[in-house]
Amino acid sequence: MAAFHGKSGTVTWDTTETQANVLSWTINATVDMAEITDMGDTVKTYVAGFKDWTATIEIETDSSGVLIGTSSILTDFGTAKALVLNDGNSTISGTGYLMGFSINTSLDGIVTHTLNIQGNGALS
Repeated sequence: MAAFHGKSGTVTWDTTETQANVLSWTINATVDMAEITDMGDTVKTYVAGFKDWTATIEIETDSSGVLIGTSSILTDFGTAKALVLNDGNSTISGTGYLMGFSINTSLDGIVTHTLNIQGNGALS
């Protein structure tokens, strides 16, 4: 089995803007599970409900600024756009809202932005 190095990963926002300075990205997909166990059963049973997903993108800040949105992170804050995540081997895409961000600064490190995306619809 071959392993893939993270250095080949990419993030594209709004199908046209390849995000520069990406340090990492994570996607979390979940499904709600409703218990349908009847009295007298000895094993719990479930049925799948709604699917959901979120993504987190960490980027390095430099003089070119944050590139999600045209020139400012606030441009796309609260806006649903296409998101494409590639790990160097496979691609995951969907539409998501830029729902939050944080700016991370430490005495001994670089300044980074962490972007939080809320999925809106299915992943493909």
